[in-house]
Amino acid sequence: MLRTIEMYTNEYKDTTKKEIRKKKGQFFTPAEVSMRMAAVENKYPKNQLIRVLDPGAGNGILSFAVIDKLLRSGYKRLDITLIETDKEILPVLEYTITKIRQICESYHAECTIHYIDQNFVLWESSRLYDIVICNPPYMKVRKDSIEATAMKAYVYGQPNLYGLFMAKAVELLRDNGQYIFITPRSWTSGKYFTKVRSFLQKELNIKEIDLFSSRDEVFQGEKVLQETMILYGEKGQIQNEKIKINILKDGTLDTGNSFLAAADQIKFKGSEQYLLLPENENDLKIIDIMSDMTDSFESSGYHFKTGPVVEFRNLDHIHKIYQTGDIPMYRSIHIQNGTLQFPADTQKAQYVSTDEESLLIPKQNTILVRRLSTKEDLKRIQACKYFADENTDLNTEFMTVENHVNYLTRKDGMEMTRNEIDQLFDILMSDMYERYIRLINGSTQINAGELNKLPLQRIERSINS
Repeated sequence: MLRTIEMYTNEYKDTTKKEIRKKKGQFFTPAEVSMRMAAVENKYPKNQLIRVLDPGAGNGILSFAVIDKLLRSGYKRLDITLIETDKEILPVLEYTITKIRQICESYHAECTIHYIDQNFVLWESSRLYDIVICNPPYMKVRKDSIEATAMKAYVYGQPNLYGLFMAKAVELLRDNGQYIFITPRSWTSGKYFTKVRSFLQKELNIKEIDLFSSRDEVFQGEKVLQETMILYGEKGQIQNEKIKINILKDGTLDTGNSFLAAADQIKFKGSEQYLLLPENENDLKIIDIMSDMTDSFESSGYHFKTGPVVEFRNLDHIHKIYQTGDIPMYRSIHIQNGTLQFPADTQKAQYVSTDEESLLIPKQNTILVRRLSTKEDLKRIQACKYFADENTDLNTEFMTVENHVNYLTRKDGMEMTRNEIDQLFDILMSDMYERYIRLINGSTQINAGELNKLPLQRIERSINS
């Protein structure tokens, strides 16, 4: 039956442009993934009424999968609420609801189905649920949107709808209720999910995590840029000592590797409260090493900043071709294989006039780090050293950095020595730091805040340049 739902879904996808579905944050759960997610625990009395919530139900495939699992496990009294506002997918959802009724009848089970045509984030319910299963919409919303306003307790910076769905679902779970969400990994780190993550870490007993070894295998053909995870948990403030991690093989849902991680090891208790996502035992060793470091780049007196030049805001000050008095503007394309290559063969601006003081940076030794890497990059950390005495281009006392590049400074304003730059660069580019940044960050972005929080053993600062 799941295959039939998937077939009708594919017909909808064939007649709906991918760009339209992307604007809706719409990525449908494949049948195999739905079956895996529906592996709920049989921990309720068989005569209990089981309430299931599927917010952002889409085609209803998760609802069907979990009802099928509950029926096969012997439950006879079911109540399911499906929430979906997209009228275009409604014919597929209605088909799925019909099939849910039929399968319940075949098991002689009592099943009440509620279809809610409301925005889940704004929806109010007097009920609490035993199971919530969800593939939420993945889309950014404005900080002043009705969704962000309604969920302001969970908003920090740029909100994403899927994070608000995660928090709202926890609110609607009864104590010990089961929680199954498939989402990007981005909520596990980064400042924008700080409040959502803090709430989830506090209210959820995380029991199991599925990690996909390839981002392309989950939503095939959809060009999903973020790595995906499935989170299994239950509502409760007492966390199990161990969390099971499953690494799913490319092209299948078979478990390539499973291991137990100590909850207090991966539920990182620093100011950002990251949820670290190890993929093997060696990753756990790296986490231990990093956790033993008492300092960070920030506490050691260093500070990564984001380049001040936002192109669309400074079109009057940036130039593709050098003009008298210009200074160089370093951007991602100039960071190639660990070295600085300027100028580059590009049609983009590489120079900035000095008539806007807010864009100027004193020419000092630094390390430049790309904020964005590509899926094809072997390393997530793409950086290079910049030595002021070697970069005499344009013979000016200033340089500047485009907004997609982070650069390193000392908090006390002193210039870093060559020895410092060499040591810090080697640390950043080491295999251990490369692996660690992937553990705390499931996207291709590295923001300055994450770099500043990276653990760091204090280094000896040479007075020699």
